[in-house]
Amino acid sequence: MRQIISEEKRRQIIAALKDNPNATQIAREVGGVNYGMVLRLAEGAGIDLTAGKAARGHPRVSPEKHAQIIAALKDNPNAKQVARKIGGVSHTKVGKIAKAAGITLAAAESGKRLSAEQRAQIIGALKANPNASEVARQIGGVSYAVVWKIAKAAGIELTRGRPARDHRPNKVLR
Repeated sequence: MRQIISEEKRRQIIAALKDNPNATQIAREVGGVNYGMVLRLAEGAGIDLTAGKAARGHPRVSPEKHAQIIAALKDNPNAKQVARKIGGVSHTKVGKIAKAAGITLAAAESGKRLSAEQRAQIIGALKANPNASEVARQIGGVSYAVVWKIAKAAGIELTRGRPARDHRPNKVLR
């Protein structure tokens, strides 16, 4: 339900907002109004709220920082690294800026990702021995589940081990 306030209280709130751009404090000082009402009045009066909850909510990136982010992304298309380098902006925001600018981001260099050589080694081992558990033990440093996913993506049918047993045609599912 929307709050109804007098014209005098509206003027009082707008005057207070011009001196202090913190909607939460103004709502407390004036009394009898909630934070949302103060936000609507500030928006209607064209007052930018730069303190309190409004500042923490969804900070906007300045045009200078925006240009700096785009330049950094052209040199290094990694959102996390650019966010750390620039500071004061999240990697998610950097990713959104990159998308809007049409910049393709590089895949994050995570310690969990397998190299093309490791994938090829796993696929070769799976062709020789289509048992995901044994291949995972043989390769080392990789789980059964990862080997199973690689086998599935490569179209290798696992004939021994847990996946083979789970896909038997006579198996009764409960």
